Amino acid sequence: MEIESSLSVLSDLKIDKRIWRDRLLEYFVLFVIVLIFGKLIITWLNVVPTDLDSAKYFLSSMVQAQAAIIALVVTLTLVAIQMAASSYTPRVIDVMMKSPDLWFLLVIYIASISIGFIALKLVADWDLVSFVLILGIYTFLTLFPYMIHTIKLLRPDEVVKRLVSDINAENIYEKEWTDDIMQPVFDVVHASIMRYDVTTTRTGLKDLSKRLLELFLSFDKENREKKAEDITKYFCNHIERSALVAFRNDDEGILIEIIEILDNFGTHTACNNLELATEQVANALGAVGIRTVDKGEEKVIEHVAIALGDIGTSAAKNRLESATKEVVENLGELGHCAADNQLETATERAVKTLGKLGIDTANNQLKEATGILIHTLAYVADDAAEHEMTVAVWNAVSWLGEIGVHAADNHLENATLMVVITLDEMDTKTPFSSLSEIFISLGTHAADNEMEEPTERVIEALTDWGIYFTKEGNMESKQQALNALFIVNIHAENKGLENAVKQVANALASIH
Repeated sequence: MEIESSLSVLSDLKIDKRIWRDRLLEYFVLFVIVLIFGKLIITWLNVVPTDLDSAKYFLSSMVQAQAAIIALVVTLTLVAIQMAASSYTPRVIDVMMKSPDLWFLLVIYIASISIGFIALKLVADWDLVSFVLILGIYTFLTLFPYMIHTIKLLRPDEVVKRLVSDINAENIYEKEWTDDIMQPVFDVVHASIMRYDVTTTRTGLKDLSKRLLELFLSFDKENREKKAEDITKYFCNHIERSALVAFRNDDEGILIEIIEILDNFGTHTACNNLELATEQVANALGAVGIRTVDKGEEKVIEHVAIALGDIGTSAAKNRLESATKEVVENLGELGHCAADNQLETATERAVKTLGKLGIDTANNQLKEATGILIHTLAYVADDAAEHEMTVAVWNAVSWLGEIGVHAADNHLENATLMVVITLDEMDTKTPFSSLSEIFISLGTHAADNEMEEPTERVIEALTDWGIYFTKEGNMESKQQALNALFIVNIHAENKGLENAVKQVANALASIH
């Protein structure tokens, strides 16, 4: 662990050294160019004063001009730094302190002014006077790259990148306010949100999340899970505060950016088998989603549901059952709140996401997660039915049927049975013609996979429906129930499910 931490620190130092090396090369190349062309121009035009008084006046003017320029540049730079620090974070000062441009400019000007003073003393040395002239041109030209780099550095997105690059395995655990290594980044992010600056917000959160994921992989496997959980929890707390700032600003675009960052972060933690960290991200998304429901922002709620679905799918594929259950619970709460607030589109999205995730959990044979998801989907469907959201209810019924089929094909007998019981007991007001097709699928798949109890439960449900329609005189629906029983019976006979076959025979007698 100590070796990996040291490597991380060295990596950061290399980034700083590269910047200093690049700047040194840039200023040196400029000096060589000015020296060559300056010599040629001076020789060609013969512009160096040969009179002693003129030479002294020239050198004195050059030194004064350079001193005035560097004083003005430094003053304006400090003012700009102070304004940026006040607007975003005091850490802007640290960023500027690490930048080589100001220090190179000071060294260049101090060296040029010092050589100018020496030339005043040795004014008869015309080669030195011509060199002072070349230095003067060089110092004036250095202002151009200096201004370009400084203006670029004072941009908030560039400040964020520099702040993120300072985060390493050692300082990531500093939690005190004065030493919180993440806080400066979020200071810039919050200020950007207040200014409706989507680009800086996206850059800050994206770069920070990417940096954290890199650090997670640098930890040793033994402690990686726990460390990733601690850091992710801390990161998510900051993210939730950022979302709160966006809520106060009524900025839908920023909220969607925040959700997409969490989506990407949670998906990567799941892919890297960081289960506890994935749970933290799911909870953060759930908290953002619930707050969004209260404001009635259906578009944002849909993005939250999609993000939770992406994370849940990644968790299921990597068989992270606990994380998948956490995602399911947050999706269920989101769908429940959306239904209670009569947000039909958001409720439908929650149902669809739960349905797709249910298929993933069944296909990856996550027994507990699949069971909880079936219960959650039925819970959301009941809320939707209570508020007469017909489309959402029917979608829930359809997805439950699909989940049951996939559960049967993956030999999850309890989950298949749970789907059958849930559909039979739900008051969905769904046309029986549609329900019968779902029961046929469930019964035939259960029978084909030699699941006696689910098959028998399907037969029992169809029998009850058949008897009910007989009493009601609904011959069409009665015939549908009988046809469904015949189809299930064929599959039960093929697999030798004797009890189920006997049950069908009794059912036919009861219905007639």
